[in-house]
Amino acid sequence: MSFYEDNVADGSHCMSCCQYIGEDVGYPRACVQCGGEPGAGVGGKAAKRVRMRMFEDWLQRTGVAHTKHNNGYHVVMTLPDGRKIDVWPSTKKWQLRGGKMSRDGNALNRLVRGK
Repeated sequence: MSFYEDNVADGSHCMSCCQYIGEDVGYPRACVQCGGEPGAGVGGKAAKRVRMRMFEDWLQRTGVAHTKHNNGYHVVMTLPDGRKIDVWPSTKKWQLRGGKMSRDGNALNRLVRGK
């Protein structure tokens, strides 16, 4: 994910205008100018939908072969070298098959893009 996608997902930037709001809170939220309330953000199901939409956008840009399961809550990505990555976008968890579970989106991006 890009810098802003990561920061929108953690709540440090507004999910509408991408302006800096403050320290990350762990979920997407909107600034006061975009209709958010001071100190309040988007949580629960709405936050999952935002994360899944952002993941779907990123996935389309990568062009990596993938299959969706459980209405998109579990995605299996197949890298060009045949390795498979299990991703759960609503929780930001992912796992290279045979490896440890992670929530590091930047590491997933580097792995998929081969950098």
